[in-house]
Amino acid sequence: MRNVWKGMIVGALIGAGLDGAIEAGRRGRVVGRKAGQRGREVAHTAAEKVDAAAHTAADKIDAADLPAPVAAARDKLHDIAG
Repeated sequence: MRNVWKGMIVGALIGAGLDGAIEAGRRGRVVGRKAGQRGREVAHTAAEKVDAAAHTAADKIDAADLPAPVAAARDKLHDIAG
């Protein structure tokens, strides 16, 4: 009878450990999915801000009164960029 109780206790402990590992994996998957979604949102917002800053900088450079060599370089960059 002692061996039966030992087997039941060992089985319960192993089952609890496996259940904990499975639940940790499930929670990790859910947290990972949420982090991925948040990362995409942040990256999209950052890309929009960088794009707006680049356009603002380009407009300011175009409007600036630049010396002739700098203006020529600016025009070459415009030609390269399309």
